[in-house]
Amino acid sequence: MSTTLPTVSVDLSLSWGSILAGTFASLILYGVSILQTFIYYVQYPKDRMSLKFLVVAVFLLDTLHQFLACAGVWSYLVQYYGDFANLVVMHPPLLLATVVTSLVSFTVQSFFVWRIWSWAIRVDYPTHFDALCHRPARFEYLLHGGRIDHTNC
Repeated sequence: MSTTLPTVSVDLSLSWGSILAGTFASLILYGVSILQTFIYYVQYPKDRMSLKFLVVAVFLLDTLHQFLACAGVWSYLVQYYGDFANLVVMHPPLLLATVVTSLVSFTVQSFFVWRIWSWAIRVDYPTHFDALCHRPARFEYLLHGGRIDHTNC
């Protein structure tokens, strides 16, 4: 007489399936990031060292993020497979991945702010502001390549 153990069936496709698919998609975008980094160093060898360092730093942080995301998904779906109580526990790799993502976002957005600021200090604001705010001036602005003659106003 043999007894069979009851089996518990839990469908993880709606929760962890989407996380796994998102991890796969982020790995594809990481491959694009590798290509972009390679092309940058081939095409722009004379850029400032600070800019090259920024590119390396963002690339390394992105690499760390991908590693942590894969390790987190691995721990849920492979390492603790079948341990349903473990599904409600937040594992450290996924927590660290969110911290690294925030750090990458802060770094990149700070660089963009710096670029816009450095561009803005070289721009003649009254001319560009007038051209963008006044309808008749917009057409003249486009016609004359950014130069507006204010002598007829």
